[in-house]
Amino acid sequence: MSVLARDDAIIPLFGQSIFAWSRDDFREFTAVMKGCAKAASKRRDRTTRDSLQQVMKRVTFAQRPLANLIQAREKSEAAVQSLVNAEVSKDTVALLDLAEEALQGTEIRPKLRGMSRDSQQPLIDLLHAQRSLPLSDKESYSSLLAAHKESIQQARLAEQEKAAAALETALEEVNGVSEDEAGLSRLNELSQLAEIAQATPEKARQYRETVAMKRQAIQQKLDQAEEARRDQLIETMVEKLKDYPVNEPSDLGKLWDEGVAMGNELRAQGERRSKNAMSLAFWERFNKAVVAMLEPFKKQLEQIPVSQAGVDQLKGAVATMTGIKHNMPVMRPYHQAVQSRGTEIVGEMRQIACNKTLDAAGLSSSEAEQPLWGAGNAMTLGEFVCAITDKGSTVHEYDDAGFMSDTHTLKLTTQHDGFHTLKLHEGEVQPGKKMLIGFELSDANQQRPLSVSDWEQYVAVNMQGGGGSADCERLANKPRNELSMAETERILGCIMSRIPAMIEQQERR
Repeated sequence: MSVLARDDAIIPLFGQSIFAWSRDDFREFTAVMKGCAKAASKRRDRTTRDSLQQVMKRVTFAQRPLANLIQAREKSEAAVQSLVNAEVSKDTVALLDLAEEALQGTEIRPKLRGMSRDSQQPLIDLLHAQRSLPLSDKESYSSLLAAHKESIQQARLAEQEKAAAALETALEEVNGVSEDEAGLSRLNELSQLAEIAQATPEKARQYRETVAMKRQAIQQKLDQAEEARRDQLIETMVEKLKDYPVNEPSDLGKLWDEGVAMGNELRAQGERRSKNAMSLAFWERFNKAVVAMLEPFKKQLEQIPVSQAGVDQLKGAVATMTGIKHNMPVMRPYHQAVQSRGTEIVGEMRQIACNKTLDAAGLSSSEAEQPLWGAGNAMTLGEFVCAITDKGSTVHEYDDAGFMSDTHTLKLTTQHDGFHTLKLHEGEVQPGKKMLIGFELSDANQQRPLSVSDWEQYVAVNMQGGGGSADCERLANKPRNELSMAETERILGCIMSRIPAMIEQQERR
């Protein structure tokens, strides 16, 4: 086989390589050899005849191996050319090494896992073909692969040297960039040079480290400058806050807005500390201003009129009069002052309404001051009349005891007993203490005596009724000019009970 495969031995004899023979060529060769063998027999040249017959036999037996060899050479040639002509990548050298292993018959298939089919095919073809290749062919293909590998390595070495020179030049620029934002921008560009990927790993690492160190140094310097600028800004703000004028309660809101604006500006400048000199100075100034403006605020509250409009004005008075809409412990005295003023206004309104109620019932001031025994405690007749009116009752008429009588009479309408007449007289309800006390109740159908306990129960019932939320809601929706004196007294009670909740709601906002 080795001789038949040698073109230098076959072509001079037959005019072409045995690898180019067709089947007809093989038949013709056999026919010629037979003719020659016959001629040798006729000449009785047995030696020549036997040699020719041996040649025919070997050529016949070599046809199949030759076909395998031809196919192996075709596949090997195609595989090697595919590897040599493929675009060079970072994996090319590794593929060439695997191809060399395949030519030597090494089992490489486990190493091919994960490769694309196109990358695997030339290597598998070489692995299969090497079984039929003669050693000379293997050596020839190995030489081609080695030469290509060498050329790649030489090109890569040249590329690395060129990249190293480019990076050296770039390093000079890195070390000389300006220490500002423009310098950082240029460093970002220099950190993305294509030559970094082309250089040796060590050279690339050194270059990246140098760029990173330069970037860190510039960033640190910029951060320090920015911090110094913020500190100067904070110092300016602190000085402004120290002298910020707060001459009246409404200036508190202006001071608050100024502090908010300063905080927003600092955050926009990158300040992340929640407790910086500005915030500390603000709260110091704000707290002092809040304390200083409390009395002027109370003076302004005193100007609110004693009327329903005045009570309505108290709603949100802290926010309206100071500009502070947030709930803060430091502002609690302001809300308490509003509640106190509300209590004063309602108290005065209640007293005015009470006086009108007493006048309408015919009670003089001296009569209203008469002591009366209530539900287990002492009060005045006027307080009793106003209290039950506040809870929904209506007192129509009062008749004082005459010269010859000690009986006092009240005509009234209550929610519990309707219209009736109540008689009172002066009795000793406690040792040594005489007070008015009810002793008889009569209506259109009957009259009944009242014991002390009956009277106390009567007072308790009528001083508790009629002030519920439903009644308050009804009166609140009724036009003010249509309210009776009794209803006016009751609605004041509703307002009085609402004030604490109203103040608390304002504090929560």
